[in-house]
Amino acid sequence: VRVILALWVYTVCIVSPLAIDPATSFKTAILFVRYIVFGVAFAYWILANSELRRIFQLGIIVTIAYITVDTFYQYMNGTDIFGIKPVNLNQLNGPFHDQVVGTFTSRIIFIAIATVFFSKITSKIQLRALILLTSMGIITLLIFISGERTAFINYLLGCSIVISALFLLYPKIRPWLIAGVLLVGGGISVVVIQNPSIKER
Repeated sequence: VRVILALWVYTVCIVSPLAIDPATSFKTAILFVRYIVFGVAFAYWILANSELRRIFQLGIIVTIAYITVDTFYQYMNGTDIFGIKPVNLNQLNGPFHDQVVGTFTSRIIFIAIATVFFSKITSKIQLRALILLTSMGIITLLIFISGERTAFINYLLGCSIVISALFLLYPKIRPWLIAGVLLVGGGISVVVIQNPSIKER
């Protein structure tokens, strides 16, 4: 916490005055303190309590599940579950009123992935790997069809880090990881072949 606060003070007092637009830089730096307060509060009040942490993780999983079902429904039917149409014909927005499905999902998905993989659902590493890869594959398709290229690239980068780490740490699931990557790639290819217009997203 002290290090983060020191960096914030450094940004406000030293970096901002030297910026091209000191006023804008100073305003942005000052407002950044809210993230520090939120992070500290979250760490001490939520993550430190096992029950609250479990509720938080479950909430993340339920949120992603709802967004996934709603967005795929919109992809297949033209509107989401509640009749919301895409704001842009070449992009999906799911339950949101803007094209942020991919961006929002890519920011919280790895919390859900870690929760599932390290949970006590089963002690078998192969089964946990299967659940992990299935979840990652579905989300890969979700972000791909959403049409958000930046979010898709960022998500793939995160997936590559996760898969590489698992590949090194768990030799038993290496065949599963390779098969999962190939299946996801095949699934994306099928989606593109069946719907060529998706390339415009």
